[in-house]
Amino acid sequence: SGTATTATTSDLTIRGNLIIGNGTTFSAGASTLTVSGTTTVGAGTSGNLTISSLTGPKTFIGLVTVNSGATWDNSINRAVTFRGGITNNGTFTAGTGGYTFDTNAQTLGGTFSIPNIIVTGVTLTNNDTLTVGTTLTGTGGLTQAAGSTLNIGGTSDITTLTAVSTGNTVNYNGTGSQTVRAVNYYNL
Repeated sequence: SGTATTATTSDLTIRGNLIIGNGTTFSAGASTLTVSGTTTVGAGTSGNLTISSLTGPKTFIGLVTVNSGATWDNSINRAVTFRGGITNNGTFTAGTGGYTFDTNAQTLGGTFSIPNIIVTGVTLTNNDTLTVGTTLTGTGGLTQAAGSTLNIGGTSDITTLTAVSTGNTVNYNGTGSQTVRAVNYYNL
């Protein structure tokens, strides 16, 4: 916490929770990072989690929460794996690396623009607004919660897309031709 800045330089497994306080930057460098518990970025005014290298897998097993005023920065475009979902109330810079959701059913809360999503063998539920610019793929499913919005700008060949909840909307808004999934929609 405070004004500390730290960067990983060797493999790191955090068996508990990772809490990045206000005014603090945690940089996941050229090493393996695994967080077994929850990850909380910021305490309401600032805080920054930066993925700063393409080397080493980055795995977040518990819920990742990006609080108001805080930043998730993956502009280096590293692939990341999630097993507990994400809640975003701050700034979420996804980059273009693949975001894999596996092992457990998960939810996305808040507004996201994630170009490449892979859902493997589980259900990912979108509770708010999700923009997938390039690919939505995998052997799992994406479920639209009531009142949520899904913007698909590229291809969608995920095994299951469930979009029948009241008030949800799915937009196919790519600049080229797109294949619309043959499923039932509340709003298309």
